[in-house]
Amino acid sequence: MVQAPAIQEVSATHAVSLVQISKRFGKKTVLHPLSWEIPQGKCVAFCGGNGAGKSTLLHMIAGLVRPSHGNILLFGQPQETVLKNNRRGGGPIVRLMPDHVRFPRRVTAEQFLRFHARLQGIGPRRVDELLVELGLDGARRRDAATFSKGMTQRLLLAQALLQPPDLLLMDEPANGLDPYWSDMLVTWMKRLQRQGTTILFSSHLLDDVQAVAEDLLLLHEGRVLYSGPLSAFCRGRSLLEAYREMIKNL
Repeated sequence: MVQAPAIQEVSATHAVSLVQISKRFGKKTVLHPLSWEIPQGKCVAFCGGNGAGKSTLLHMIAGLVRPSHGNILLFGQPQETVLKNNRRGGGPIVRLMPDHVRFPRRVTAEQFLRFHARLQGIGPRRVDELLVELGLDGARRRDAATFSKGMTQRLLLAQALLQPPDLLLMDEPANGLDPYWSDMLVTWMKRLQRQGTTILFSSHLLDDVQAVAEDLLLLHEGRVLYSGPLSAFCRGRSLLEAYREMIKNL
């Protein structure tokens, strides 16, 4: 079992610094103490079985769930400071693409995006660009609550990309996407990383993980089994083969 060392000092060159964070819901520990630093510009995959703690960790980094213990820093600053500045339109841009969302009834895809664009001071041209790029232009006036899972995922991605994010958090982003849009998602993630975006995402699709991720955080029942370069974990094997071998030996 390989775990990341405790953080000794915080650097602004790291997009995310996790300092002995853990999470309990009642008497159940869903994430055991974890320390890790993620440099800016990295693409990191969170993998593991159902209930491993992937979504909980992403939601903690996004500020939706508070750690029971420990601290989170974003770009060398306290998490609360960065997220508060985000709401005021300043500082590094942090965006979350959730796995589940409920759209209000009788709100179209275009209205949904324009509302969030106005909050960020972005004009309608960007909304039009994203609707076209994500294949939703023909559905822009449809009630977003009636969208299929794949269309919902694309709309949530559009929302996350209204501004180029400095840190993009994605919870099962390929869930519900057909092969074409799943492949396009990988292309967009690679493009965003080339532009300097730090990407943290969870996924059960190990082929996609191997295609785009540089680093891997492997969780099992809230504990870290591995954290570090994906290539070092795979050692020439497919990610599925390496994952099966580690799980078999638990």
